[in-house]
Order: sequence, then structure tokens, then C-alpha cells
Amino acid sequence: MDFSQLYSEVIHHVSGKVDRRGYVAADCPFCGSPKPEARGDYHFSFNEYKGRCFVCGQVITLFELAKLYGIVNGSTPRPIARQPIPQAPPKPVPPWQTSAIETITTYTTHPDKIALWQSYKPISAETINRYRLGVGRLPFCGDHGWYESKTDWLIVPLFADDQLVGLRGRNLTDEGPKWISATGSTYALWGAENLRPGATVWLTENYIDAMLLMERHPDYVGLAVGGASIWRDEWTKVLADSKPGRVVVILDNDLAGQATGRTLARLQAERTAKAKAEGRTLPPIDPAGPKLANRLRKAGINAHLFPWPVDSPAKADLGWL
Repeated sequence: MDFSQLYSEVIHHVSGKVDRRGYVAADCPFCGSPKPEARGDYHFSFNEYKGRCFVCGQVITLFELAKLYGIVNGSTPRPIARQPIPQAPPKPVPPWQTSAIETITTYTTHPDKIALWQSYKPISAETINRYRLGVGRLPFCGDHGWYESKTDWLIVPLFADDQLVGLRGRNLTDEGPKWISATGSTYALWGAENLRPGATVWLTENYIDAMLLMERHPDYVGLAVGGASIWRDEWTKVLADSKPGRVVVILDNDLAGQATGRTLARLQAERTAKAKAEGRTLPPIDPAGPKLANRLRKAGINAHLFPWPVDSPAKADLGWL
């Protein structure tokens, strides 16, 4: 039996189909991982030379696979070994989270905390202290273990169920990224603890804009997600369960957020022109704001997209209003 015939016999045995790359998906004969239903997804797959499982890591030649199925040498097919799928080792808990109280204290006792935060946005000392905003160096994990950034950042702690789950840093300079996260951080829906039935909720990107909103309008609830593309399904449930009266989605007036009308057209044209000058072609960006508002409405939430005035500058945010 030549290899092409052997390949056909093995495909027939597993009732498989060859994809455009020449691979066939099947149940793994080693760990038992089932063939995914979605087309193009693989756990175990094989071609005319060999097979490999991306769950348990086993590799086998086509001839060995045919022997395993009893197709060659008259051998009896070996039953599939339904072994437990190996679990990835748990990720180490970052030091800043295991000593959360000490971490927060380090940041909130910075001597220039109030002045540095107020130089960024006109936020009161009371709000800075209430939400435990601080200043300090963010911890990262590199090849040689945990270390700290070389410069100070404005620090926003993120909590979920009263547990510190993230540290977000705002750059104090105009160089480099505006926001970064400490290694091991997860995003949280900032301000969710303030949700209440019937409330008017303003859903924005920037944590400080949400704080400023509630500082100036105590009847409103400000929520912040940390970025235009950041939204979690569980946050939709949290929002729906709180039974708000109205939710206003007000992401930044840019391509990632919710630029509309002439602003959207101008920003798209600038992006296309820049890419063309660099010899590239880029598809248009679909802002996240409208999609998020529709997503919330489908969940039964009375959500509306904030209409940025035509004279609003590009990249305007809730704080600008």
C-alpha cells in the first residue's frame, strides 16, 4: 500500500475531510480530545506525513497512525486512551497582589500625589483619596524576575469583589504609551459598586472622567472600562442586573471609540492618507461605541450613544465636556 492510498484509508477510517492545507481533523488517539466542531479549529490533525495533537503534544507518523487504527499489518485497532487533558500550571500570583495593602499604601503615601494628579485633571483631593489613587513605579515581570518601572506613574487600582485585581498607570510625560498595566493585572468595570436601580449611568473609557462626573453630578453613576475595545460579557450582566434607568455610552471621539459624522470621515481620510504615503493599505476602522450600545440594547438595557457635537475636537472625552 503506497502512502497516498494509506492517507486515503486513514481519512476514511476517521470519517474526515481534507482542508485546503492538506490536514484532516480527528479525535486525538492519545488524550481523547474531540475534534472541534468549528471549521479550521484543531486539537489533533494529520496530513500525509504525520499527525500532531496541540493539547497533549503527541506526534505520530502517518504509518504509525495507520497501525494504531489497524489499517496496516493486520493489527488490531488500539482503543483510544481517554486520558485527562494536561492542565497548564497556574500562573504565579504577582507580588503586588499578595501584599495588596502594602502595595496601595506605597502608592497613596507619595508626597506629591495630590499635585501630580491635579496636574493631569482637575480632580479633588477628596476624590483622589476616596478611590485610593496614587503615584509610583509599576511592577513588571521580565527574564530576570519581577522588577519596577524606572519612572513614576499615576496609579489607578482596580478592584473586583474588594480584591485588588489590577494596577493601571497613566504616564506623567508625553513620551511613550499613555496607559500601561502592571504585569498580572486584569481589567475590572470601574465604578460597578456604585450601580443602583433607576440610575443614569455614563459609560466612558477613562477612570478619572468617571470620577469627575460623579464629583460634579452626584446623581449620576460613572463607569469606566479602561479602553474602547475592552468589554466583557460578565459586565453586561452586572449592568443589566442593576436595572439602570438609562445608560449613556460616551467613548472618546476618535476612530477606536465613537467618532461619527464629519469627524469620523476626516479621521478615516487622514489614516488612509498616512498609510498610502507609507506604501500600505488599511481597511476602515469601525468605532466600538455604536457596537457597544447595540450590545447593551440586545441585553434589554436602555442604552444610548452620546452624540458628539459637530464642533467637538477629535479625541475629546467625557472630561472635555
